[in-house]
Amino acid sequence: MSHETRKTLMNEQLPAPSVVPDKPVRERVLKHLREVLTAGATMALAAGCSPFAVVDPLPPPAKCREVGSVKRALTIDATLATLQTGGGPQSVVSLTLTPVDQSGVTFSPGAHVVQGAIESETITATQVHLLLQPPAGSDTAVVQVRASCGNFEGTSDVVLTFTLTRTGTSVTVSETEDVLPDAGVAFDGGTFTDGGSDAGP
Repeated sequence: MSHETRKTLMNEQLPAPSVVPDKPVRERVLKHLREVLTAGATMALAAGCSPFAVVDPLPPPAKCREVGSVKRALTIDATLATLQTGGGPQSVVSLTLTPVDQSGVTFSPGAHVVQGAIESETITATQVHLLLQPPAGSDTAVVQVRASCGNFEGTSDVVLTFTLTRTGTSVTVSETEDVLPDAGVAFDGGTFTDGGSDAGP
């Protein structure tokens, strides 16, 4: 016959009571929040990222606004080229305009020839490529292209006039830049107009 041991409750061991610091509730809550924020920032830095990084930074200023000129924010390439036609090869002047990085420059469709003829024309918002034929008896062609300089600060429109002259096996180019008025300006049928008057030279 076995004797079952009677089970009894053990004396409960509780920590000695402590006195709560005599601080206002608001101060205790702020202290707790500071501890939480400090711990979060430490974890973010340990993960290799900054808790104060800017999510959506402003874009850099447009180059054309920075230098105060559209033409100074472009790469201008003028060379001699050969165009194959039904009448045989023709020597023409090639003009390529390409905005530099973050230039803020965009081109408008269409070009206006002042002197000579446009044999080929490719214009997008980010590049202009023209093949120009000077008039008979001349080595100089003149053409106008419209462009805009703008970013989040605003936009301004200009007419760029390029004078290209064949000199032996190369091409010399000079350019002018005319700012268009804010209103009443249109580009229609290959002619830049301002209230009906030609804005070209």
